[in-house]
Amino acid sequence: MKPSLKQIIESLPADKNRSDTLWVKLILRKISFLVTWIFIRLHLSSWYVSVLSIFMPIISLILWIKLDPVMASVFLMIWLLLDCVDGNIARLESPSKSGKFVDASSGYMMIGLYAIGIGIYLDLMNQTYFSLSIPWCTFLGGIASILNLMARLYHQKFINVVHDDNNNGNEIGLLRQIERNIGIGGFLTPITFLGVLTGYLQWVFMFYCIYSLLIFLKTAFTLLGRSKHY
Repeated sequence: MKPSLKQIIESLPADKNRSDTLWVKLILRKISFLVTWIFIRLHLSSWYVSVLSIFMPIISLILWIKLDPVMASVFLMIWLLLDCVDGNIARLESPSKSGKFVDASSGYMMIGLYAIGIGIYLDLMNQTYFSLSIPWCTFLGGIASILNLMARLYHQKFINVVHDDNNNGNEIGLLRQIERNIGIGGFLTPITFLGVLTGYLQWVFMFYCIYSLLIFLKTAFTLLGRSKHY
């Protein structure tokens, strides 16, 4: 018997609800319950939803290149919505290691393509205050994507090597708290959409580039400091 909408809502643990970002908690999670109800009746498992979400950043990248920033930013928000739906369905299914892998792959795809897509769009539109002969926005977007991915790679490698994922009260935990609200799982996607509508997308882009650099530096130096104890 398929779960009702009420059962889907009640399946969300209290600790998960507390840890959600404000954007997810106030807006997306509520929408995701209804989408989850529909997807379950279409016989879509969390694995399929995660696979579907992988294509959202790819479609967004294509739309940035085609100079359709509104739809490109909409697909970024759809990605986060599907991430919520994936979690909702997963809690009603048996745990799956492959599902966790695909879900992580979707996140890496988003991180890898988000800034590059916007950078390409800004270069194509020549929305820059610098008269340089190189596509500097695309370059910066690529660097931001690499730094953000490297921060996660360093963190995961540290866990694998020392078998320690205890982040309570340390700076890695603080970074995760910050990112939950201003990163890709938080307000970044709606702010990107607002940046497109208001004409301030270049400032959202620059913020993300600086943010990615800071995330990388803090993660790298924090993990180096912790590695002395092993």
